[in-house]
Amino acid sequence: MTVDEAVELFRQQYASSPETAAPDLARTLGNHSVRLAETGRTAEALAAGSEAVSLYRPLARREPETYGPGLAALLSNLSNRLADADRPGKALDSIEEAVRINRELTRLDTRSGTRPGPGSHDEALARSLTNLSDRLGGLGRREEGLRAAEHGVRNPPRGRRRLNAPRSSASARLPTS
Repeated sequence: MTVDEAVELFRQQYASSPETAAPDLARTLGNHSVRLAETGRTAEALAAGSEAVSLYRPLARREPETYGPGLAALLSNLSNRLADADRPGKALDSIEEAVRINRELTRLDTRSGTRPGPGSHDEALARSLTNLSDRLGGLGRREEGLRAAEHGVRNPPRGRRRLNAPRSSASARLPTS
């Protein structure tokens, strides 16, 4: 089955059962958007990414802990598509929303005592901060972009060491050049 066929199948399911099919259709459109962008089909990629976000946003409003991570990922991808389409202001808006969502999810994790691990919200936050840095830099706001990137490096996912932290007390004594 091709991605186009999967999109069509989920569109048919969505027509008869929007509540049930919306998450699958949105995720499939998000993936399709990435593949379209890889082939240089910028306008189609942007349309698919925008549709994915519009389908997922109401789900995330209703159930932020369940659908918030997916919305943040779709917004991050949409930000890339908007940047590809030379719409830097809109690209910045999308990634800023993704950062806000990921920050809130990370705060909820911390409050609930959720342990960090692969695919955790704090890892998603670090990735979205990197994208935010790219968007700000693309707008000539390099200092702000640098601060966003540094925040991601200095505040790594919980349970992981900072990139500039020494591995051991012995390595802390090694000379640097």
